Amino acid sequence: MEKYKHIKYQLKPNKNKIPINHFTFEDLDEFNSIYKYARDHYKLVKHTQSQGISTKISERLHERYFVVKGNQRFELVIICNSGCYRFLLQNKKKEDNEITGQEACKQIYKFADKYNIDFNRYSNDSDTGKDIKTEIESPHIQVLQKLMLDKVIHHVYHIDFKSSYASRICEAHPELKDMYTEIYSKRKENDGYYKHILTNSIGCWQSPYCVDYTTRYKSVPFQFANLAKTAINGTRAKIEEKIKQLKKKGMVPLLTNTDGIWYYSDHGAYHDSEEGNQLGN
Repeated sequence: MEKYKHIKYQLKPNKNKIPINHFTFEDLDEFNSIYKYARDHYKLVKHTQSQGISTKISERLHERYFVVKGNQRFELVIICNSGCYRFLLQNKKKEDNEITGQEACKQIYKFADKYNIDFNRYSNDSDTGKDIKTEIESPHIQVLQKLMLDKVIHHVYHIDFKSSYASRICEAHPELKDMYTEIYSKRKENDGYYKHILTNSIGCWQSPYCVDYTTRYKSVPFQFANLAKTAINGTRAKIEEKIKQLKKKGMVPLLTNTDGIWYYSDHGAYHDSEEGNQLGN
């Protein structure tokens, strides 16, 4: 076990401070062997509502483990004499410039500090956030012209909304635009990293793993679900409105991909006043 990343044993460890050992399906045998070892040697306990480590006295007396299951992830947490470990099994490898949702949240909070923004003003309590999450729509990913499938089509163009999630938040909260504009501009330095800050934070804000703005290490479930709803539902509404505008111009929307539209036009690309390379275009 000691060969894996970990922290020293603590009576009350914080899960967010335990380094993650990443595994993919290519490493499934190794992950399964760790999981089997945990089942054979340690006590299975329950995680907290926010999927963290319980501090109940009855559980702290044991070397223990628990699991957190998601649609595309399986997390194993082990607390034993040799240390505190986190093992995360996902169906893809983490790219060099990719960051987790929790890391993305922390970066957003740092930028908020820089701009003297109290991010707590945008928070909601966990119960309210859980209800808000049910109102968040699916991203607009749709084939609009199924008759065109498996055909070669000429004169096809694409509309892309620049960092649409962040743009929709800025429309609803203009006081955040300077902060988000700086993050967006830094994509010139490291496109993948800062793109993931802008997008992965949205997913974390509406999840049980949302990093608490005040402590920066505890989890407060769904703490900023309202911002996630603004970003995602707002982007979907933006796509729907642009589809209507394309149709009015006699153009044929073909398919959508979250924050963009592919469309056919026999008289050139669509242009309007919202064009540009800045955040919000």
